[in-house]
Amino acid sequence: MAHEIFMPKLSSTMTEGSITEWYKEEGDSVEIGEAIFEVMTDKIAIEVESYDDGILLKKYFDVDEPVPINHVIGYIGEKGEKVPDTPPGESGSTVEEPTPSPATKDETDTPKFDQETVRDAVTSDKESSQRQEPLKDTKEPKASESEHTDTSERIRATPAARRLAREHDLLLHEVSGTGRKGRIHIDDVRTYLEEKDLTLESSSVEATTEDVQKPVSPTLQSGETVIPWKGMRKVIADRMTRSKQEIPHVTLNATFDAQEMIKLRQELLPLVEKAVGKRVSYNEIIIKAMTVALKQHPRLNAHALDDGIHEFKEVNVGLAVSVEDGLLVPVIKSANQKGLAELTSVSKELAEKARTGKLASEEMNEGTITLSSLGKSRVESFNPVVNQPEVAILGVGTLKEVLDLNEDGSVFKKPTMTLSLSFDHRAVDGTPAAEFLNTLVEILENPKLLLL
Repeated sequence: MAHEIFMPKLSSTMTEGSITEWYKEEGDSVEIGEAIFEVMTDKIAIEVESYDDGILLKKYFDVDEPVPINHVIGYIGEKGEKVPDTPPGESGSTVEEPTPSPATKDETDTPKFDQETVRDAVTSDKESSQRQEPLKDTKEPKASESEHTDTSERIRATPAARRLAREHDLLLHEVSGTGRKGRIHIDDVRTYLEEKDLTLESSSVEATTEDVQKPVSPTLQSGETVIPWKGMRKVIADRMTRSKQEIPHVTLNATFDAQEMIKLRQELLPLVEKAVGKRVSYNEIIIKAMTVALKQHPRLNAHALDDGIHEFKEVNVGLAVSVEDGLLVPVIKSANQKGLAELTSVSKELAEKARTGKLASEEMNEGTITLSSLGKSRVESFNPVVNQPEVAILGVGTLKEVLDLNEDGSVFKKPTMTLSLSFDHRAVDGTPAAEFLNTLVEILENPKLLLL
C-alpha cells in the first residue's frame, strides 16, 4: 500500500508551508531518513525526511506553492502502485479514489483541506454556481442545464488564490490557471486583476493620471538581476508587510549615559568568560535590564491577539540575528530567570545556530518581546518593526561619544547609546510605553538596580 507524504506542522503558529525545493523526482527511490523536500514554515526552512522506503510515486505541489498543514503532498510506495491523480486532502484519507457519478461529482472532487480552506472552496464554488454574468444581449438563449453544471464544477486553485479572488469579488472560472492541470495560482489571479485594471483604465474617459497602477516588471537591462520573492526572503516580506498593515506602530527614542554600563561589562568580562567560556556583550546586559524593567511594566511583555491582550509572567526575549539574505529571531526562554553568565551563554549559542542554519523551530517560538541591535554600526537610532503577535520590540543603536560639561564647566567626552522602542498602540499607550523606557534607562545608568 502506498504511504502518504504530508505537510508537517513544524511550529505552533504554522498553518501552511511552502515547498522550497524537492530533492526527489517522481520515480526516484527513497530510503527511510532520506530528505525528500525542504519546506519554508512561518519561521525557518527545514528539511523533511522520509518515514518509508520505496519509490516516489507522486508529487502534487510545485515549489513555492502554499500547502495547508497535514495536507497530502505526495505518495511513496512500490513501483506501479496506483495513487490519486489529484491531492486527496488531509493525511488519513484513503489512497483509492472512486469514480464519481455525475450527480455527486462536486462533492467527491473536493479535497479535504483544513476548515478554513474548505470554507474557501465552498464559498468559491457557490459563487461560481449561483452568481452569473449579466446577459449582454436579452435575445440570447438561456444556458442549458448541462452548461450550468460544467461551470459549477469545482475549480482547481490554491487556497491563496481563492482568498485573493474572494477579496476582489472575482469568480475563479474567469481566470486561466498556469499550474498543473490548469490549477490556478495566486499569481494567475494577480495577473488577471492587473489586466482587468488596465482594460478598465483604457476604456474609461474619466480616468486621470492620478490613478494608482501596480508596478509592471520592466525588461531586464544589461547587468541587472532579479531576486525572486521566495524562501526566507518571502517569509520576511510577508511578515513585515502584515505587521505594518495590521499594527499601528509608534516608536519612542531615549538616549542614556552608557558610562556605568561600560564599567559593568569590563568588570564582568573575566568573570563571565571564566564561568561559561564566552564574552558578555552589551546586548546581554540590556536584556537583563529589560527583564527587570518588565516586572514593573508587564503590558510590554505581551501578545496582542483576537480575544485580547495576553500578558506573560515569563519573559522570553527574541534576539534578532542577521544571517545571509535574511533575519532570524531565536528566543531566549525564561530570560527573567537567568543570570548574566547564563544569558551570555544561551544568546551566543542561539546566534551561532542561526548563522549556521542549525536552529530548531521550537527555538524560534513563544517570544514575548524582541531585541534588535545593529551592533558596531553608525546607526544611532531606528524604528524596528514589531514581531507579531508581540506588543513591543526594542532597537539598540551604536555607542557614540558626545561632548558634555562637568560641574566645574570643563568639557569631557561621554559615551551614549540610544534605545528605540516600537510598540503596538492598540495594546499600549504612549505614557506607559515611555515609563517602561524611562525605567530601562534608569537601570542601565545605575546597574546596581539589577540586583534589586
